[in-house]
Amino acid sequence: YEILIGLVGSEMCIRDSEYTYEQIRAKALRHNVSDNKFQIGMWAQFNGYMKCKRKRNGKTRTIYVALQRLTY
Repeated sequence: YEILIGLVGSEMCIRDSEYTYEQIRAKALRHNVSDNKFQIGMWAQFNGYMKCKRKRNGKTRTIYVALQRLTY
Protein backbone atom coordinates (compact mmCIF):
# COMPACT_ATOMS: atom_id res chain seq x y z
CA TYR A 1 0.00 0.00 0.00
CA GLU A 2 1.11 3.52 -0.71
CA ILE A 3 0.04 6.22 1.73
CA LEU A 4 -1.28 9.29 -0.04
CA ILE A 5 -0.31 12.64 1.39
CA GLY A 6 -3.27 14.49 2.84
CA LEU A 7 -5.37 14.04 5.92
CA VAL A 8 -9.09 14.73 6.08
CA GLY A 9 -10.02 15.23 9.71
CA SER A 10 -8.79 12.10 11.42
CA GLU A 11 -8.91 10.00 8.26
CA MET A 12 -5.94 8.97 6.14
CA CYS A 13 -6.40 7.64 2.63
CA ILE A 14 -4.48 4.58 1.52
CA ARG A 15 -4.13 3.39 -2.06
CA ASP A 16 -5.79 0.02 -2.42
CA SER A 17 -6.43 -0.81 -6.07
CA GLU A 18 -6.33 0.84 -9.47
CA TYR A 19 -9.04 0.49 -12.11
CA THR A 20 -9.36 1.71 -15.68
CA TYR A 21 -12.35 3.77 -16.79
CA GLU A 22 -13.69 0.70 -18.59
CA GLN A 23 -13.58 -1.34 -15.35
CA ILE A 24 -15.31 1.43 -13.37
CA ARG A 25 -17.91 1.79 -16.14
CA ALA A 26 -18.67 -1.95 -15.98
CA LYS A 27 -19.09 -1.77 -12.19
CA ALA A 28 -21.38 1.28 -12.47
CA LEU A 29 -23.53 -0.30 -15.19
CA ARG A 30 -24.05 -3.36 -12.97
CA HIS A 31 -25.53 -0.91 -10.43
CA ASN A 32 -27.96 0.50 -13.04
CA VAL A 33 -26.07 3.79 -13.52
CA SER A 34 -26.78 5.64 -16.79
CA ASP A 35 -24.14 4.99 -19.44
CA ASN A 36 -22.55 8.44 -19.64
CA LYS A 37 -19.24 9.74 -18.32
CA PHE A 38 -20.77 12.22 -15.89
CA GLN A 39 -23.04 9.67 -14.17
CA ILE A 40 -20.28 7.05 -14.08
CA GLY A 41 -17.82 9.58 -12.64
CA MET A 42 -20.31 10.62 -9.96
CA TRP A 43 -21.01 6.97 -9.10
CA ALA A 44 -17.26 6.33 -8.80
CA GLN A 45 -16.74 9.34 -6.52
CA PHE A 46 -19.66 8.45 -4.24
CA ASN A 47 -18.44 4.87 -4.02
CA GLY A 48 -14.91 5.66 -2.84
CA TYR A 49 -12.94 5.91 -6.10
CA MET A 50 -10.58 8.79 -6.77
CA LYS A 51 -9.90 9.81 -10.38
CA CYS A 52 -6.20 10.22 -11.22
CA LYS A 53 -4.09 10.80 -14.31
CA ARG A 54 -1.04 8.58 -14.88
CA LYS A 55 1.66 9.09 -17.48
CA ARG A 56 3.30 5.96 -18.85
CA ASN A 57 5.47 5.67 -21.97
CA GLY A 58 4.61 9.23 -22.94
CA LYS A 59 0.85 8.61 -22.81
CA THR A 60 -1.51 10.00 -20.18
CA ARG A 61 -4.32 7.74 -19.05
CA THR A 62 -7.12 8.06 -16.54
CA ILE A 63 -7.32 5.59 -13.70
CA TYR A 64 -9.51 5.31 -10.64
CA VAL A 65 -8.00 4.46 -7.26
CA ALA A 66 -10.15 2.68 -4.68
CA LEU A 67 -9.58 4.35 -1.35
CA GLN A 68 -9.85 2.77 2.04
CA ARG A 69 -10.33 5.11 4.97
CA LEU A 70 -8.88 4.54 8.37
CA THR A 71 -9.87 6.45 11.48
CA TYR A 72 -7.64 6.98 14.47
